[in-house]
Amino acid sequence: QARHDGEKMLEFKTKLLNIFVSPGSKLWLTQMEMRDVMEDSFKIDDVKGRPPAMAAIDLSVSDDLSAVTYMLYSRELRKFYSHTDFYIPEETLREHANRPLYRIWVEKGFLKVCPGRVIDGTMIVSDVMSRNKKVMILQIGYDAYKAQEVVNSLGAAIQANGGNAEKILRAVPQTFGAFTSPVEELEMAIRRKPAGIGFASNPIIAWMAGNCVPDIVTGK
Repeated sequence: QARHDGEKMLEFKTKLLNIFVSPGSKLWLTQMEMRDVMEDSFKIDDVKGRPPAMAAIDLSVSDDLSAVTYMLYSRELRKFYSHTDFYIPEETLREHANRPLYRIWVEKGFLKVCPGRVIDGTMIVSDVMSRNKKVMILQIGYDAYKAQEVVNSLGAAIQANGGNAEKILRAVPQTFGAFTSPVEELEMAIRRKPAGIGFASNPIIAWMAGNCVPDIVTGK
């Protein structure tokens, strides 16, 4: 299939062969650039005073990683800080072509394993509510595709803790219009000297960046 379809070839090379870009593809952010903005000193579990934070959820079903990212801002340093929790189903960890790499991440604590064949929404909801005790989550953005069960559970948990789920949970359209400005802002923050953002050290972040190529729509 990959030989006859350019998009499938890109996916085959990046996800199964761990080749980060196919010939002719324009790289977005390099692994080195991402490693340069990782900070060992930033650990979300060590933050004090329950600072405000924004969160975002990207869910998979079974054959890919799910992620929850928390973004904080330091007024003193005038800088953003990002932490991401990654999840993978137990069966995917056993069967995926990238399982040797995934197992290393699991052993080092960078990747959380959900029991069974699919992503455990209950585990993610529990982790989000636990994180909310360390940081004050103002809003949670999510891709609405296949997220309703988790969103409903999160909403119930937020309401049970005295929050307003309608104000906190926000669906983010998966469109060029919705992503263009945030993508540009993120790129500028990473490449600014000094950088305007720091990431909690996690090799998955660098690996993900190395697999990204921009999808650009040009005007007429």
